[in-house]
Amino acid sequence: MKAVELIAPCAVFSDLKQVLSLPIEAVYIGVSGWSRANRGNEFNLSELSEAVDIAHSMGKRLYLSFNLMPSPFEAKAALKVLDAAFEAGVDAVIASDPGIIKYVVASGVEAHASLGTASVNIWDVLFYGSLGASRVVLSPNLTLSEIEKIKLEAEKEGIELEVMVRGVKCIMTYLGICRLSSFFDMLITNSGIRSLMWEGSAKRSGVCFRPCAQEWFTDRESFFSLAPLNNFEIYSVEEVVNLGVKNIKIGGRGMPFPLLKGIVEKLRLRIMESAGERGV
Repeated sequence: MKAVELIAPCAVFSDLKQVLSLPIEAVYIGVSGWSRANRGNEFNLSELSEAVDIAHSMGKRLYLSFNLMPSPFEAKAALKVLDAAFEAGVDAVIASDPGIIKYVVASGVEAHASLGTASVNIWDVLFYGSLGASRVVLSPNLTLSEIEKIKLEAEKEGIELEVMVRGVKCIMTYLGICRLSSFFDMLITNSGIRSLMWEGSAKRSGVCFRPCAQEWFTDRESFFSLAPLNNFEIYSVEEVVNLGVKNIKIGGRGMPFPLLKGIVEKLRLRIMESAGERGV
């Protein structure tokens, strides 16, 4: 039986070795301009090949988060970035756009349907499986009983499930899709082909301005209510492992390493204890 795979985020190349030194099986990263992360929490495309080599030398897998939906003007550039990632040898691409998923699969690379697909039922999972995705990341809005039911059906089709057990709680995010970033700090540039292109949307160019984390004001006081909880526990990892889910993800690229280290070590211990009780 497959052991539980613990997947951790890594923001920048300089942090890669120390993140990979943690008791994890895989790491996920994003490349500059195409990852929906803050600009400072991305790898340069030129670093990707070396990052893959380092991960593989340490016996770990490296996943590329490409969780965006390219506009018509960005499509060719997006595919060039993906081709470079394939050449670098990434183990899988995490994507939400159906066209991107099909392109990844057709290129012979493993595709994971991301949190951004908002997969909330077995039909969603089967749809992305029909595109060739080998794994689907479930929405964090599901209950454990709902996850269990989906898992039983997905297993019959050979589709793996992944569950994020820790992440950021933002009231403007619904099922993994940000509804807020598109309305703030948007830049309009001339695309050069008789049309204007919006930059800055969480679904365009991979850039998120994180307005949820800014200081918001009322007429009486300031507050940070849009993203009140960072790195909070979405699910009990023991309960997820007991359901038989084999892929466990930690959300939060840009998390300080000491905090990530503590989270990983605690989760690994809890996973081992839970798996031991189940005799896995």
